[in-house]
Amino acid sequence: MLLRTDNIKEYPDIIKNIKRNFSVNFDISQIPDYYESDSRKIKGEKSIWQRRYFEHTIINEEDLNKHIDYIHYNSMKHYQIVPKDWKFSSFNKFVQSGFYEQDWCNFEDKYKINNLNLE
Repeated sequence: MLLRTDNIKEYPDIIKNIKRNFSVNFDISQIPDYYESDSRKIKGEKSIWQRRYFEHTIINEEDLNKHIDYIHYNSMKHYQIVPKDWKFSSFNKFVQSGFYEQDWCNFEDKYKINNLNLE
């Protein structure tokens, strides 16, 4: 997720409120099993949210583009679903805006993107 705030100290409250408001209004039973990570299954966790998050302040346009790539790559990394087929992604909106080609991030591209080391 990308967000903009003038005060970095606001991140925890912003994230907490996003998670709370979404969780209250979302029916988790609608998520198929394959969306749950192995670590959540082992621990018996039923949340859709990661336990932690890491904020990063974007420093320039190249950094922003790398993070947008990483966000769109996540469906490949975790579920082996190409971004254009991931229904929860903003990827197709970026394609319509001319930011990506429709077939960006095929299975061969994942090795290049995986080396971005953004986690």
